[in-house]
Amino acid sequence: QIAHEGTIAHDCGKAISFAMNLLEKTGKRVMVNADSIEDIKKARKWGVDSVGLVRSENMVKSTKDNLDIFARFISALFDGKDYAASTEDFKKSQARDFAKILSYQDGRRTQIRLLDPPLHEMFVLSDIINGHYSDSLVRMVSGKESPRGAQFLRWPEIYETQIRALFQAYGVAVHETDKRPDLKIFIPYVDQPSQVG
Repeated sequence: QIAHEGTIAHDCGKAISFAMNLLEKTGKRVMVNADSIEDIKKARKWGVDSVGLVRSENMVKSTKDNLDIFARFISALFDGKDYAASTEDFKKSQARDFAKILSYQDGRRTQIRLLDPPLHEMFVLSDIINGHYSDSLVRMVSGKESPRGAQFLRWPEIYETQIRALFQAYGVAVHETDKRPDLKIFIPYVDQPSQVG
């Protein structure tokens, strides 16, 4: 099994090197999807240091604490309870995780996508029901009202908080760690007006 995995890694490395050499002639670059520093380290071993997609939802799902913070933020968005504190907690958790990746990337292209998947894919329904969150969140997670991607623009506070967290993280990377990250922000696409109506 170990030898097999080593062969796969070797073949992937060869394929990526071939693609990089080919694309350099056209001024293009090879980028990877990575949601953690561990993912980026693996890519660096293959010679790829640009990140084409960091899925912020995977940062939210990376720990139980992060998920709880996000659930409390969404609940507060709908029922208004402890809204300021919950928003600040979500911003801090996102900024902390973003700063780690941006500092590690130091000058290398890093493209971070704002929240995209439907909420019912991010939570376990029983956890939400037993966690005493808002009824609105329970309905969304149950799939009855589960927005995704650009539909979150109906509640601009979600992306606004993420963008504030990204700017805060960028400031930490620049001023506290003396790094110069090349940050791009992706907003999930819209393919019809009704998605954000």
